[in-house]
Amino acid sequence: AVNDHDPRRRPVYMYEPNNRTTDGLLKTGPGQGFVLEGAYVHNLGWDVRRALRINWAMDQMTAAAAKDGRVVVPGFELSQDMPGFTAKDIETDPDVRVRLRRLLRHDVYLAVARGAKGFQVWSLFPFRPHLTTYLEVMRAYGEVFREFTASPLNLQEPILFGERRDDVAVEVVKGPSFISAPPKEGTLAAVEGTIDVQSERWPSVRLANIAHGTERILILVNSAADPVEVRLAGIPAEARLVTVSGGDFARVDRVADGVAASLSPFAAVVLRLTR
Repeated sequence: AVNDHDPRRRPVYMYEPNNRTTDGLLKTGPGQGFVLEGAYVHNLGWDVRRALRINWAMDQMTAAAAKDGRVVVPGFELSQDMPGFTAKDIETDPDVRVRLRRLLRHDVYLAVARGAKGFQVWSLFPFRPHLTTYLEVMRAYGEVFREFTASPLNLQEPILFGERRDDVAVEVVKGPSFISAPPKEGTLAAVEGTIDVQSERWPSVRLANIAHGTERILILVNSAADPVEVRLAGIPAEARLVTVSGGDFARVDRVADGVAASLSPFAAVVLRLTR
């Protein structure tokens, strides 16, 4: 009915609760163009469980989208300070600001690597009782979204219109290969309820390998709270490889058996491959 009365036929969508499963998303899906489930991690700071929380949400959304064809648009939040990342923490230790931006950048790029095509951040209201870092969080999200939508990177073009490929392999050579919940800490608060990830595990490093025009975009995300070293196989030796974003928290080198990448905790790096 909404589409019938909208000459532009814009997508219709709704906020889906943080704990909604794939089955629930499929029940509410008909008529919607996006699947937008909350993936809030405001109760988690420098903690591997934030990556578990986002991976769980992306599992639900991508599984639903695979069946009903919707566009995956996770909902993130800007409603309260994360533990260890208040304005007072930033004032006491300037490195906290850097780590805050790295965490939020990790969250966004992890979702992109998992198939997200857009984001909503709730909300723009700055006067919440437990939010002292409103501008810091706004700037952090703004910096990474600018990489998508503005020159010189304009990563939205490959993310939205590129083709996902699987001809580059990732092997962890040092550090954890998987992430999982610490014992007895696998029940995570999810705003409208809880989710259980105690028996779940996900890869520590995610790769999005996107072909677009005459180039490839490789997005590498480390979701571990520890450094991880990986090898990338399948990249032609003659290809030109450039780190276009995230180089402050990662080192990428050519080696005899391919490409080596050393990723700091919660690092996300974007590489461009051209002929």
